[in-house]
Amino acid sequence: MKRISLVALSATAAMAQVPATTAAAVAAPVAATPVSYSGSAAAPLAPIHDDLIMGNPALPKSLGYLLVIPSDYYGKREAAFQWNGGNTTTFNGAGLAVIDQFFTGFDVNGGQGQLAAGYVDQAFGVGLRVNLDQTGFAADSANRPVGVKEADSTLAPTSFGLFGSAPVGDLTVYGHLDWGTPVGHASYVFQVGNTTQDHSSRSDALSLGFGVSTPALGDAGLSWDAGLDLVYSNYRPMGVNADDSYTWYNLTQTASIGKSFSSQGFVLAAGLNEVFDYSNALGGDWQGYSPNHNLNTYSDSSDWNYSIALVPTLSTVLPVFEHWTVKGGAGLPLVYQRQDVLAGDDQIVYSRLWSATPVAVVGVRYERGRWAAEAALDNGFLNRGPYFVSGSDGDMFASFAVTANFK
Repeated sequence: MKRISLVALSATAAMAQVPATTAAAVAAPVAATPVSYSGSAAAPLAPIHDDLIMGNPALPKSLGYLLVIPSDYYGKREAAFQWNGGNTTTFNGAGLAVIDQFFTGFDVNGGQGQLAAGYVDQAFGVGLRVNLDQTGFAADSANRPVGVKEADSTLAPTSFGLFGSAPVGDLTVYGHLDWGTPVGHASYVFQVGNTTQDHSSRSDALSLGFGVSTPALGDAGLSWDAGLDLVYSNYRPMGVNADDSYTWYNLTQTASIGKSFSSQGFVLAAGLNEVFDYSNALGGDWQGYSPNHNLNTYSDSSDWNYSIALVPTLSTVLPVFEHWTVKGGAGLPLVYQRQDVLAGDDQIVYSRLWSATPVAVVGVRYERGRWAAEAALDNGFLNRGPYFVSGSDGDMFASFAVTANFK
């Protein structure tokens, strides 16, 4: 929420095999137990992040989904630290922990971090998240801008959010409500001779999302999930009247379906992901944040824009040696996009249908009882190789994580 940041959940249904005592006996339908890929004392077998399994809902998800579907983690005692690339100034990753009925952690994307905490029960899970970055200075501040008497502003996004999930029969429902300042607020008082002038800008974005999912059935049947996210964003630049502020509406609909096939620890999973995204901008240039909860800044000069992507995927889990497992996934997006590229009444419509660049991630996992470490490589590293071979700058890994089970 990469984009997005996209969200997905899981759960089950199957038919129990009952030995027939007579020719007329019929198997009785019962609820299946969700597929488990590891013992209760082992470290969680979920991947570093869901790119590694291409978001296939038939396979276990990363611990990062604690911030999307907390109800799935009731009674667990797990912790994870995850690094998703970047450098010392733009760390991307997460640190999360759940202990029985409480969880806490942080999630950082693009240098913007969110602190989260919440409560989990058998019937529901709920959490709060917050990201703060406020600054200001008084009239006697030595580092204030020239000509500015006072200022109070948010130089980076600030946000507050509520999220939660609950099991409903054989399904799980989830949702979130977030408010943020994707461009930031600013208020300046200028000293012009003996008079002062006030100038201010304001940015607000409200994001509402919800979805439904089955559990990870594995070989027992098809797993699926579907979600919808709505974003309203309003931006009023410095010196612009509120009536002339820029407004942006965005709707994102996602869906995934998956099936896995396993034998003696080897797993092959096939899936199909779908994303429909629609944006409508009023009043010229718009600014807002992405619907996957990442407080990035976007801008566009088109009145409207929509796209639909279909991504068939394949993922594998391959035990190679004792304690060692190789995981990987690949997807090939087929995308159609259409947009009005000129703001205002005149329309210049642009459309494109193309097969986007394939996405591939491969990772290796070492598990030793209650803990495990994983590292993954993505397209960039696979194309250029390490620095000592290609001379190209880049991270050694696309991502790295350590997970532990304390129960």
